[in-house]
This record gives sequence, structure tokens and C-alpha cells, in this order.
Amino acid sequence: MSRFAILIVGVQSVNGAACSQAWTGAGTGAWYRIDTDCRVGGFPATAITTCFGSVSIAPDSTPTTLGFYQSYGVFSTSTGHGADIGFGYDLDSGSWGSIYNDEVTGYQNGNVTVVALQNPCVNVTLIALDRAVSMNVTDTFTGTNLGCDVWTHVDPQLGLNSKGTNIGWYRFDSIAQDPPETLRGGVALQHAVERDWMLQTSQPFGDWVDAGPHVIALNNSGYAPGPCCSPAERSTITVHASGTLQYSASNVSIVYPA
Repeated sequence: MSRFAILIVGVQSVNGAACSQAWTGAGTGAWYRIDTDCRVGGFPATAITTCFGSVSIAPDSTPTTLGFYQSYGVFSTSTGHGADIGFGYDLDSGSWGSIYNDEVTGYQNGNVTVVALQNPCVNVTLIALDRAVSMNVTDTFTGTNLGCDVWTHVDPQLGLNSKGTNIGWYRFDSIAQDPPETLRGGVALQHAVERDWMLQTSQPFGDWVDAGPHVIALNNSGYAPGPCCSPAERSTITVHASGTLQYSASNVSIVYPA
């Protein structure tokens, strides 16, 4: 599987001070995504609970051109370069596997495999290291450690550092589609749940803060947080619940008709 999307720079200018958000745009499949504001932070670490949605594929579809993701990402608020880090659905095994992808080093499979029937919800902690990033996964209900990845082959323009200087984060749920995008195929990711999104202010013992409106990019490269990006892509996304927790939690479904 591959993420298909290419991450590029998107610069915002606020009161004369420029900073960069990670890429966001149409054309690679629908996604529900929320980013931290490049003017806030940086944050050396982030944590979130993910409950895996159900993946369905119509018998006559061609799923090899698709990628199902419940994922997160890190970006440099200086350069706008970003990297997806999270879970991709394995079409052969029906499990979720850890992945990393950036525009320079490409797509990398990790060491963590989660079977949703056995571990329906996981706690994920991502930590920015010096020129690397780690991902630790535990079972939400039992606390059992399910594995850890340390990604060292990374884009140097991410500027990864253990102090969290100029580090921002995002989260997304997506069905990526190998160009050309059709937004069809009889596939779905139903009730992908993310909750309790937290950001750490410093390492190793800094305060943890909720990913609330005070840290969220409310106008990321022209798009509000949530369903992104074209009207056609947004039409495939259903937001089941958000309420007052719309930035730190979500429950969404993405459905591409046959």
C-alpha cells in the first residue's frame, strides 16, 4: 500500500509573521483531517486513542488502488514538510499495520500489527526525537504494549528534534485512491473513531494539553478542519459525532459508492 499523497509546503502569514502548515489538498481521496496551528507550539510529543473502523469492500471492486488509513502526522512549522505516521489497512490479512511516509524517503512499513477484533482500540504516543520519530502502541483496555517503531530514515526538512522546536502534528482518517481519483469503487471505512488527542509542551515531563481550538489551525491552506478538501470528496464523509470535542475527538465514515 502507499499513501499516494505528496506532501508540499503551504505557507500562512499572520500579522506579518509567516509559518508553514503541512500540505492539504484535493485529488488523492477523501480525508477527515485536523492540524495543529503552526503559530502554536512546538510540541515534542502527541498522544491519541484510535478505535478502528470497519472496512468493507464490494466483491466486484478493485481495492488494489486503494489505501485505508487511520493515521497521524508530524510537520515542520518552518518548512511545511510533513510525514504521515500511523496505521494502514492490510488488504490481505485484514489487520492494521504501522506505516511511515514522507515526500523524500517514501513509504515505509513498520513493525506493529493490530488485529481490530482482538484490540479494537489502541493508545498511540508519537515522540519527536533528534532526526527521528517514535511511535508506541498499547491496548486501550488492558494496557498491553503492542509494539514500537522508531523511524530514523526521515526527510531532513522535517527538522525533527527532541525539544519539539517548530514541530506540529495532525491526524486524519482517509481512503486514499491512486490517481486518477474517482471517489467510487464500492468501498467504505465506517465509524473510524479518534479521541483524547493530547499534545505535550516539552519532553520528558512537560504538561499535556487537549487539542482544543486554542492549538488548532482553523484555516489550513484555505480549508477548515474536518472533511477535506473538494466538495466531491467532502460529500463522501459523514461526521457522526463531534460536539464540543470536535478537535480532540471524532467519529467519521467515508463511503465510495460502487
